[in-house]
Amino acid sequence: MQLNNAGIEAFDIFRTMTPKQHVTAQLLNIGLSESAIAARMGVSRNTVKLHVKALYRKLGIQPRAATARADCRQKLLRLFMAIEPRYYQVVSGGLPVDWAINWCEPDPHSRIYQPVKKRPD
Repeated sequence: MQLNNAGIEAFDIFRTMTPKQHVTAQLLNIGLSESAIAARMGVSRNTVKLHVKALYRKLGIQPRAATARADCRQKLLRLFMAIEPRYYQVVSGGLPVDWAINWCEPDPHSRIYQPVKKRPD
């Protein structure tokens, strides 16, 4: 199967993202706040802000614009619709394209985004 232009654009953008940026992108896309994303990922809100800032840069969105959040969600939705699920799962580090929508606890994909716990010495 051959990708169309929208699928190629989506693939090219998605492959530049880290797995944690993919998690952040999916959670932003379903409308979660930065605080809610931080709680879901087990990281600080500042860490989420760094992921969001990187996403804006990769999506070509001006972070200071009043419409930045809406622009981000609109572009992410277009990209998620354009890419085939099997290709997305490859470039996302194993995260299904519908992970955020179908999220459940315990999350079998948490290894992708949970911080690594250090073992005591």
